[in-house]
Amino acid sequence: MEAVIFNTKISIHLPEYEYGDKIPKPDAEHITSDRDDEERFMFEAYGDFSMGDFNDYVEKCKEMGYTENESSFDGFYSADSKDGYNVYLNYEEKSASISGTIEKSENENE
Repeated sequence: MEAVIFNTKISIHLPEYEYGDKIPKPDAEHITSDRDDEERFMFEAYGDFSMGDFNDYVEKCKEMGYTENESSFDGFYSADSKDGYNVYLNYEEKSASISGTIEKSENENE
């Protein structure tokens, strides 16, 4: 079952595990979570997002410390934090959405 996450105009769902607190809330009216468990947190934010909005969200993630082992190109960003988490972000122009995954960094799982 799909769950709506974060405090939005549509509804409220608080992530059950710690990962939802490790990334900024996207500025969207509709946000769904495909996975929220002890291994990872995955979300999709729907709205009228542009590439500029995606880049702004990436900057917010960088401000939260996601700057280690960066990898990026148009519509994609991945980085680790010093706290041992990794974030993967994607922008989908066709649906004007942003998706993201946060999980423990591979180095932390070893």
